[in-house]
Amino acid sequence: MKLVILYDNGGFSCFVKTDAETLLFDTGCDGKKLLSNMEFLNLMPEDVDAIFISHAHFDHTGGLFDFIERNPNVRVYVLKSFPSAFKTKIKESGADLIEVEKPVKLNKNLYSTGELGARIKEQSLIIDTPKGLVILTGCSHPGVVTIAKKAIELHNKQIYLLIGGFHIFNNTIANELKLLGVKNIIPCHCSGMGHHFGETFEI
Repeated sequence: MKLVILYDNGGFSCFVKTDAETLLFDTGCDGKKLLSNMEFLNLMPEDVDAIFISHAHFDHTGGLFDFIERNPNVRVYVLKSFPSAFKTKIKESGADLIEVEKPVKLNKNLYSTGELGARIKEQSLIIDTPKGLVILTGCSHPGVVTIAKKAIELHNKQIYLLIGGFHIFNNTIANELKLLGVKNIIPCHCSGMGHHFGETFEI
């Protein structure tokens, strides 16, 4: 499995390639920048099978429709609670809309945590690998510890890697994740930890 950070800090997006399919996790805030970043990294939008949107904030959805214009042959996973106008626009774009509410298997080793959080609802992506669970988060508005606990509860496996936006990240949270047995963390967008654009992780 390969992860490539396409967009960091000013939004978030990650290219995910598994033996089951190729998926785009979030789309940053600017579609032209997203597509330009993919071209720079020699990644083809036409190779993407599905798009997973963590939550409805613009810095995660802003690149979606420029991407779909380039490749409309994708499934788009969004939360059922997303604005109806946004979901209608996805349908009208020609992409296949799939609404998520509860934890669900997406494809072979790919899963959604389902809708988490109260005021800001969010889903995270779970990838089941031989090394353990890999969790991708958009902003972790429900709390990154809450997300980690949910993934462990759903799959009864250790988390090998937790990557994405952590929103609020401090030593207390880091210690909680350590106590949960999380082996590796890569804080990205909205975590105050620098930039990871173009970094590739093979698992």
